[in-house]
Amino acid sequence: MRQAKLVKRYGAACIVMAFDEEGQAATCEDKIRICKRAFDIMVGPRVGFNPVDIVFDLNILTICTGLEEHNNYGIDFIKATTEVGSGLDHVFADLNHCTQDFAEEIEICSATSCAQ
Repeated sequence: MRQAKLVKRYGAACIVMAFDEEGQAATCEDKIRICKRAFDIMVGPRVGFNPVDIVFDLNILTICTGLEEHNNYGIDFIKATTEVGSGLDHVFADLNHCTQDFAEEIEICSATSCAQ
């Protein structure tokens, strides 16, 4: 919550990854639960974040590893993206580490803007 307030204060958008106190969300249910919880906290009265400034990163996990416990990662990612996308304002699907590239691009743009 502290970070969300700081981001809001600076007028920036925020990328929210599907992690909580238990770690990274692996199942569809966990991804939805974590994003819903983050959304409710961020747009609620204690933070007041604008929903259009929230981007969710649902963490696609390693797929096609041959390990049985990884068999549903791709399906869970697609289902969660559909569910979160229909229930909340924004979803960003983290494919090929897009989030990291996106965040680095914002940081670079920010640094250049400040230098001018």
